[in-house]
Amino acid sequence: MSFTTFYQDGGVFMHVITLLSGIVATVMVRRLGAIHRSFHDPNQRGPRFPHRDVLSPALILAILFTGLLGSAMGWLELSAALRTVPVDQWPLAVTMGMQVASYTFVWALLCVVPMTIGHGVIGHLETRLRRLAPLVA
Repeated sequence: MSFTTFYQDGGVFMHVITLLSGIVATVMVRRLGAIHRSFHDPNQRGPRFPHRDVLSPALILAILFTGLLGSAMGWLELSAALRTVPVDQWPLAVTMGMQVASYTFVWALLCVVPMTIGHGVIGHLETRLRRLAPLVA
């Protein structure tokens, strides 16, 4: 199976997950830029970071729940489609349908896990730099 097939079979929820992931990635890149500037800008006295990034955790949860919602909708469509399949072919139809119905949740997890780790690492770096700022200034 190719990525294109995987993405297309996931439906419209895949686009929402990808869009929200792009927003979170942009926020993280900006936060990393602020960390980079705090080390390389000689005119800056101490790090200037926003106090808390509340957008990323909220969007990460939204991505996760969007994936779950997309899979739930897929499972509902699967149960409706099973009514049209002869009973002797149900096992094959269920296994194929469950796989496709799970694509949005799998995509959400593939996006959320690295973003959660990145958010934690960046938050840790910002906290450490805030603690070191009074010592440097």
